[in-house]
Amino acid sequence: MRESEVRFRELFENAPLGYQSLDEEGRLIDVNQAWLDLLGYTRDQVIGKWFGGFLAPQEEEAFRKRFLRFLTAGEVHVDLEMIRNDGSRIIVHIDGKVGHNEQGRFKQTHCMLLDITQRRQAEKKMLDYQKQLQSLTNRLSEVEETERKKMAQSLHDLVGQNLTALQLNLDILLGLVKKDRNPSLAARLEDSQKLLEETTQCIREVISDLRPSVLDDFGLPAALHWYGDRFQESTGILTRVEGKDFSLRLPPLLETVVYRIAQEALTNVLKHASASRVSIRLRQFKNKLQMTITDNGQGFRFDEIPSESAPKGWGLTMMRERALGLGGDLKISSKPGQGTRVVLQVPTKNLQARIKKSKP
Repeated sequence: MRESEVRFRELFENAPLGYQSLDEEGRLIDVNQAWLDLLGYTRDQVIGKWFGGFLAPQEEEAFRKRFLRFLTAGEVHVDLEMIRNDGSRIIVHIDGKVGHNEQGRFKQTHCMLLDITQRRQAEKKMLDYQKQLQSLTNRLSEVEETERKKMAQSLHDLVGQNLTALQLNLDILLGLVKKDRNPSLAARLEDSQKLLEETTQCIREVISDLRPSVLDDFGLPAALHWYGDRFQESTGILTRVEGKDFSLRLPPLLETVVYRIAQEALTNVLKHASASRVSIRLRQFKNKLQMTITDNGQGFRFDEIPSESAPKGWGLTMMRERALGLGGDLKISSKPGQGTRVVLQVPTKNLQARIKKSKP
């Protein structure tokens, strides 16, 4: 027994992690050298003292209640902020268990202390970095849409006006040319008119792709209905859009992001799903907007999706980043032969204030 106790004491004192024992009142019975080195005290300064006195002030009162629960539950796993002897603060993770004697009565607690200060600091930096990335995503979306809007407006005002003037000139020339006297010239002018009409239609489609006016004028539900009709007409895929007009307009950035995610999702349906039907369902809860896109395509296995670093995986990555940029969530579920389901949820409450706050 004495030999075992000596070996245990050697292990206790030389352990690389801090160990402590508390009595039923939460006072320190024993600590090892790693504990003393971690907090910068001597053994005489800590033995018999209330453990909560070594915690940060905001932690001490909460620890009293937590310690009572610890005695009842028999174990504890908790992170606490402690104050070192020099006044500096560290964060420790404590794993503890209650020890009992042969009669099953409380004897003492056994706790292990692990310094996780650097890990917490790294986690905080990571969270700050994620917030910066979300802020950058929001800013990039705003810049992208601003440039799209400018380009669409320029095409409409400059190119559109010139094409209209050119159409008028061709109409006048065709009226001046007598078909019976110069049939080849008349035929060339008619071909030019048709070519001009096709070019004008292409320009209108480009303008709509850059920035659909229906989104700015009538809002997200109307824009999704318009795009669904257009998608069905151009692809032959039966497209159903469900979603009533909302009583109030949503923030412009939110409407734009949700619309772009819907565009990307339908593009994926066209490229990869081999689907014959797709549905878009838009719902607004109290403080949340939900968009669900479902197709009856071939589906896929998630382990077959290209990595986010691969060019083919950028579509899904951008959809997720757009959602995260607004504090939202994007979930994708699919199985081979059972189609694909994309569910987007974004908060609508206080969104404008959060966007302004996150701007760099």
